[in-house]
Amino acid sequence: IVISTFNRKKYVDQLLSSINEQTFLPNEIIIVDSSNENISYDYPAGLNISKVYSKVAQLTHQRNLGVKNTKCDLILHIDDDVILESNYIENILDTFDKYNEIDVVGGYILNEWDETNYRNNKVVRLLNYLGFSSDSLLPGSVSDAGIFIELNGLKKNIGIYKTDFISGTSFAVRSRVYKKYNHPENINKYGGEDKVFSRMISKNFQMVINTNARLKHLFAQSGNRDSDYTSYKNTVRFNIYIQKNFPKVHSSTVVLRVYYFLLGIDLIASGILGFFLLVNTKININRILRGIGYSSGSFSIN
Repeated sequence: IVISTFNRKKYVDQLLSSINEQTFLPNEIIIVDSSNENISYDYPAGLNISKVYSKVAQLTHQRNLGVKNTKCDLILHIDDDVILESNYIENILDTFDKYNEIDVVGGYILNEWDETNYRNNKVVRLLNYLGFSSDSLLPGSVSDAGIFIELNGLKKNIGIYKTDFISGTSFAVRSRVYKKYNHPENINKYGGEDKVFSRMISKNFQMVINTNARLKHLFAQSGNRDSDYTSYKNTVRFNIYIQKNFPKVHSSTVVLRVYYFLLGIDLIASGILGFFLLVNTKININRILRGIGYSSGSFSIN
């Protein structure tokens, strides 16, 4: 297991505790730490844990550093602010044992997914109706235009689900993938590093999500996070980068930019309407910041 972290002792300790309760324990755990000070974590007895210091506080760099420091055949990357169900690792390993052709296995995020109406569908349906695209609405798919249909709509209890991309919150990789690819260190901000890695490897390696390997994402506000506005603007910039460099069919970004512009306008309008209806202020502020991020990102030139 590779845990990349920055100034999050509380969350790392919680994660290590949930790993210690697994039905199958990992051979080793590497904490790749870029914190400002030397943090002493609470290591549960019986776990083989080592800490590697990273001079660079950057997720993709830290993941690569973790990979370089292990000789294990299966490498599980886990965000530091998650809690695993007790059979999480067992289910991940079971997938690899049964399907040798599968190279990347993602886990299922209980408190983020299984939404019946997730926002991406509305804008994609509009673009399909207007004839700008004919995109799939399946969670985890990527259209020819480069639109990612987020995993929010993915249902529980459906076993192994083939996907075009994985969530960076938790995913396991066969070491053979790293003989050909590394995590892209030119993607130096949050908001799309998992999708860039997925598209990089997609022509050579298969990705799935095991919906029985479950975890909760705690959304820690500490650490090395960007603001809501910057994070969502970066999401658009990175998706434009993906479409230009790792397209499924063509590298045009026109439809993708239109998609994010309309998605941003929809979010801004929803946030403003929420203020008038006196709905949760914090949620409306987040919607407006996300919307501005998406809309402004649609005009990015790099």
